[in-house]
Amino acid sequence: MKILIISCLVCLYAQVYGQSPLTLNKTGFNGGDTLEFDWNGVAIGKGYRLATLHLWIDDLQNGKRWKYRYPIINGIAEGALEVSKNLKPGNYAFNFLGSDDYLQVKGRVKKVKINTAFNSATQKVDTILVEDQKGPINQNILYTLMNSNEILFDSILNLNDDGNFKLPPIIFGDNANLIFNPPKGKGTFMIDLETPLDSAFTPFHAQTVFVTVNAVAVGTAQVQVQKPADTLAYSFALADPFSQAETLQEIVIKGKSKIQNYEDEYVSKQFQNKLDGKTFSGLDNDEITRTNNLYTFLQSNVPGLIIRTSGVTRTATWRGDQVTFFLDEIRIDANSLNIAPSEIALIKTYPPPASMTSFVFGGAVAIYTKRGNYANGNGPRYVFPVIGYTQGERTWE
Repeated sequence: MKILIISCLVCLYAQVYGQSPLTLNKTGFNGGDTLEFDWNGVAIGKGYRLATLHLWIDDLQNGKRWKYRYPIINGIAEGALEVSKNLKPGNYAFNFLGSDDYLQVKGRVKKVKINTAFNSATQKVDTILVEDQKGPINQNILYTLMNSNEILFDSILNLNDDGNFKLPPIIFGDNANLIFNPPKGKGTFMIDLETPLDSAFTPFHAQTVFVTVNAVAVGTAQVQVQKPADTLAYSFALADPFSQAETLQEIVIKGKSKIQNYEDEYVSKQFQNKLDGKTFSGLDNDEITRTNNLYTFLQSNVPGLIIRTSGVTRTATWRGDQVTFFLDEIRIDANSLNIAPSEIALIKTYPPPASMTSFVFGGAVAIYTKRGNYANGNGPRYVFPVIGYTQGERTWE
């Protein structure tokens, strides 16, 4: 685990620059009060034109963590949090982390050819093959960034010869949708998107301030929560202090992933949490979708699994043992898996001895199709949600 000892960092910056970049209106609060802060990077020689100030708040008692982020413009950032009256009294570590990244979106556009075929089992037209097309992309691709109320930005992508692009710096609050609009009738495009601000980062400055939230008033007296003596021993960790720690919903949604939600709805206990099992997702990446077929994907990604084809017959073995296949938890013959990769939600593999049921003696492979809210149809994705900065005065609760 990567650990930053904040107290040492603060001492180092104080020695070099003689002052702290951070000011708070106070460090003791009652429910309903507003915590205000100002951050001036010029004080430590970090007057970046554009950067980001992350605020990660840790509850010293149970490790619960909230995450906010604010834009740094010409070295300056500011923010305000209203302390909820329902917030548990106690001591909290306010970790201010400066990052030289800012809210920027980059990615790549690829021109592709999508081959489809009619699936008699589902009565749908399925994607069976996605082929990259060589050569530069000469068509203009429009893009629009919009929130629930208005269009924030609207322009044409500036692509290099490889189809890579980088949008200009954009500062906006909360969430927005980035919508691409390729010209109709000019081909089909696949778009990969990256937002570096949502990735791991190494702060150029880190500082911790301990904040006390007072207990609810009893009669006419206000009962204070005493600051424990071990606050100086607190060490900030970039990783969440507890694996089940909660995070602020506006910035980082820490809860069940798409895979976990899908498993809760469609995967029975018999197929969950098997020892040495592995899950491949078709819900949050295109690794499965972009493969030629299911058999090719399994052969390439599951060590020890061998699929042999003789004419129209397929056989599968795993470390010399037979393999049982399931489609949506219904046992199916290996020759009957006529499903397009784009329709696959999850692939769960269980090495021998899988012990799934009384009739599974070797390995097992369970394929789950996209259903309900997870069915996104065929074709490329042109709409992407983007998380912005914390906007306005938030309620910390």
